[in-house]
Amino acid sequence: MSEKAYSNQSTDKALDIIELLAVAEEPLRLQTIAERLNMNASTALRFINSLKRRGYVMQENDTPKYYLSMKICSLSYNVLKSNNIAKLAAPYLASVSEVFRECACLSKESDMSVLYIGMHDGPDRMLRTFSYIGKVAPMHCTGSGKLFLMEYNQERIEEYYLRKGLPMLTPHTITSLPRLMDELRKIHGRGYSLDDEECELGSRCVAVPVRDYTGRIVAAMSVTGPSNRMTQEKIDAHIDSLIEAADGVSKLLGYVTE
Repeated sequence: MSEKAYSNQSTDKALDIIELLAVAEEPLRLQTIAERLNMNASTALRFINSLKRRGYVMQENDTPKYYLSMKICSLSYNVLKSNNIAKLAAPYLASVSEVFRECACLSKESDMSVLYIGMHDGPDRMLRTFSYIGKVAPMHCTGSGKLFLMEYNQERIEEYYLRKGLPMLTPHTITSLPRLMDELRKIHGRGYSLDDEECELGSRCVAVPVRDYTGRIVAAMSVTGPSNRMTQEKIDAHIDSLIEAADGVSKLLGYVTE
């Protein structure tokens, strides 16, 4: 076996151990790690000891079980600092825009408002006046904003209501707390959020969450188009592509799905 091939296999095995411990619900014994990864115990121990020396794996004091340290999280934090989320998301926005044939956006929460930080135009650039990088929008009437509100507890929701209110921007805007809470429950159940001409007449939007390594929603990926084109049928047909794109960005940020 060539030195390069051996090195690659060694890297794979070390990463396999890290990924296994990352999703394990509790610390694992050496034998369990070896069995799940189809390694012999001596090989698994050699890699575990190497990871222990580098601070990525810890061993319980009173049991022969291993778990992942928080060092991997510090690496993720450094990635977040050195890589702009909008830059990481750019190719995913482009692919989603191509699938929907509409404008795709990336946004984050800023002072209880939605701030657009990334965008890829649809083919006809029709909605450039509606969505642009740096635009700030309310949370209660935008698809992305509702995702951010979904993670608020009751106290934060009430603070948002006191600070921002629920102003009516179109006849379709949600303007009462009970209706907003009901909408947030629906979003939680279906996994995506809608703005059905609630912020701009003639414009419909669908949004899905982007999560970091803690599972927290740190951004939202959305697609916006004219309401006559962004029908529910079109959303149903392509929502999986939008979710897959957002999950791709989440994975780059260290989020691990089940």
